[in-house]
Amino acid sequence: MCHGSPQQLPMSAKRNGNSRQPTGFLQPLELVPADLPKREAFALQFLDRIEVDNTWPWYIFWTDEAHFHLHGSVNTQNCRIWSRENPIQMQPLPLHSQKLTVWCQFTEAFIFGPFFFEEIRPLGSVTCTVNGTCYVSLLRNHLIPALQQRGCADSTIFIQDGRPSHIATPVKQLFNIHFGNDRIISRHFPTAWSPRPSDLNP
Repeated sequence: MCHGSPQQLPMSAKRNGNSRQPTGFLQPLELVPADLPKREAFALQFLDRIEVDNTWPWYIFWTDEAHFHLHGSVNTQNCRIWSRENPIQMQPLPLHSQKLTVWCQFTEAFIFGPFFFEEIRPLGSVTCTVNGTCYVSLLRNHLIPALQQRGCADSTIFIQDGRPSHIATPVKQLFNIHFGNDRIISRHFPTAWSPRPSDLNP
């Protein structure tokens, strides 16, 4: 069961005028030879769409989830530290730690989320694995109604990575109903998101 409440903030609320720069932790995934033609095909499809409509990228909903460990470490792929210098540091991690799994989505205009993936158990809430059932519940009960309320459900382009929960049969069926094949960028759709895309994420 998914719990959470959406917070839709204009992107300008997240910007500031100081001179700080984002420093990201880079843990790139190694590309394999089979990735290169797929990444090139994705880039060419993206450029072709921009040739037809140069506003097309502004309708993309970028999505991802991350694990936030309660002892203080985060998923380094999705972490940015804003500072004037690169804070070079190492942080030891425990083998198993309590964590939260959080999903968020954004466009150039607003942020949707965060949502927390958790199950209610007798002793309280526990972070759960993001599976197809939980993911489709989030989309059906929170995301799609919010897009309809904002009046952008018919123009949104939904982009996601190809993890199994994102391409489960109920998820694909829901996408086909509300977005159609041409407005989904994901594995198992006509426009597949590039393999190992951590260097392409905004």
